[in-house]
Amino acid sequence: MKIDRFDPPGDNDDFGNDAALKEQWDQTMSGNFDTGVNSVRKYLAAHGGGTCQFYNPLTQGRTDLDLPPADLTWNGFPKNA
Repeated sequence: MKIDRFDPPGDNDDFGNDAALKEQWDQTMSGNFDTGVNSVRKYLAAHGGGTCQFYNPLTQGRTDLDLPPADLTWNGFPKNA
């Protein structure tokens, strides 16, 4: 799934109405994701391959995962009957 832009974390309005700061945040976060993706791909290539499952949701999105959304069950805590 692709996103339109990276907003400040927690849906906080940290940048007010400053469009330049919002754009800078968006570009910085996208660059950080691209750096991470490239790092993982290089590591995988150097260590026997595999598919990088880390991606930049702004530029790439994932189209190779043809799975419908699903609820995940996690029984990490004991259930009281």
